[in-house]
Amino acid sequence: MILLAAASFAAFGESVIALKLGALAFGTATLVALYALGRIWFSRAAGAVAGLGYLTGPPLVAHGALLTMGSHGESALFSLLQLHVFFGLLSGSRRSPRAFGLLGLVSGLGLWFCYTSGLSLLACGLVWLWLEGLPRPRELAFALAGGALGLAPWLVYNLGHDFVGLERVLELFGRGDPIDPWIAQGPLDKLRALAGRDLYFGLVFPLGSEDPPVLVVAVLAAFFVPLLLALAAGFASALSGLRRGAASADAAQDRRLLVLVTYVGVFLAAFLFSEFTIDLGQLAHGFRLFLPLAVILGFIASVAGARLLSRGGFDRGVAALGLSLYLLASSAASFTLASFRWDVFDLKEGDGHFVRGVLVHRKTEPRFDRAVEAARRLQDPLHRYRTFEGIGFGLQYRFEGGGDLGRVRRNLAMLRVEERGALLRGLLEGVAERTDELKQRAELGDHPREHRAARRRLLRLAGAVRADWEKIPEELRQPRGEDRTLVRSLPREPEPASGE
Repeated sequence: MILLAAASFAAFGESVIALKLGALAFGTATLVALYALGRIWFSRAAGAVAGLGYLTGPPLVAHGALLTMGSHGESALFSLLQLHVFFGLLSGSRRSPRAFGLLGLVSGLGLWFCYTSGLSLLACGLVWLWLEGLPRPRELAFALAGGALGLAPWLVYNLGHDFVGLERVLELFGRGDPIDPWIAQGPLDKLRALAGRDLYFGLVFPLGSEDPPVLVVAVLAAFFVPLLLALAAGFASALSGLRRGAASADAAQDRRLLVLVTYVGVFLAAFLFSEFTIDLGQLAHGFRLFLPLAVILGFIASVAGARLLSRGGFDRGVAALGLSLYLLASSAASFTLASFRWDVFDLKEGDGHFVRGVLVHRKTEPRFDRAVEAARRLQDPLHRYRTFEGIGFGLQYRFEGGGDLGRVRRNLAMLRVEERGALLRGLLEGVAERTDELKQRAELGDHPREHRAARRRLLRLAGAVRADWEKIPEELRQPRGEDRTLVRSLPREPEPASGE
């Protein structure tokens, strides 16, 4: 993403539009990959329907296609490329050691780019073992060599950073000491939330909606009823392919559908048994893990819908009606999302460095000294201040998860007074914002006990560091050019336990 943005800036100058061209390059490549996957391995109609579905949304995918993040939305492209190579292997027409090497290369690059592309690799591996057994030694050697080549950038980076990339994946499954303030949820709790709220809300209205409730329900019904019916047909075809073997063209397509259905199962298992939880306060960003899943689900539904369209008669009419309703609902919801006015674009000088500080803190945890070193390398005083402010904002996540005030004290002790002023301002601002959010989530009944406990921990943190903040000279509490200290009011004492 950095290289794409740099090239765009060089060609068109630095602007938001030029920055978005890098994200659009991934979205366009994903559209091409979707159409090619449907056209080559299923039918022309399947490719066309999949492309239309991607162009109109779902709204969460449309949102993700405009973010220059290098994240889960873009990992869908690598999953589609994996599937393209794997379908060739599964068909037998393109089975060769070099094809296995290409699959390894694409998979390695995908894992380096974003670990969720590993879900499609696991689905391909499970289906291959199920249908074909173990690959031949030479094929396996080429696959491993290709994977090592694709993972080379990841290995080079992690060798110098204590394998933080691997640690992050392990943290998602309860290993290590993650910075994330995850709320403990069992698989059944997560499944209920997924089916009853997260999936339908996250895909269609990831930023919420100000439309009348009747209109919201109508959009959700027009979106999900055709989608679920098409998915049911696709799942049934995949299972029937197991019984018929690969003798006919339809049966061969069903075996490919089986890979996609297996992907859905792998995703559910990984999501339900990981520590990852949906943070509604993050709006669309909180649902980012669903981005590649939405692309795969849409593709399964597209293949099933295209088959009905090809049959003619009543089936074609039903499929055309369902497709029309889905595209209309998806387009309407995507337009609603795009019409939101976000104050995030009302940026002040140095706001980018504030975000950089948050990310630097998350990236270097638990080595706080490395975050400090990164901020001190900046020459501009305002940019340096805003980076330390962002580090302070990020510090709340570590404290919310563990409540270790001693660690906060040790971190503050290594800072100069002007750095401490910036960090404490960001920390107190972050606590104020986060405690408001936790209070709202508790009032909505979303794990109220855990959210109230986390809120009390943060309020204790604010009370403990407020004295440090007030000792810092006024001119060092704020960045250059601001005439007042902007720290929102916080209760000085933590709230009582309220009967818990």
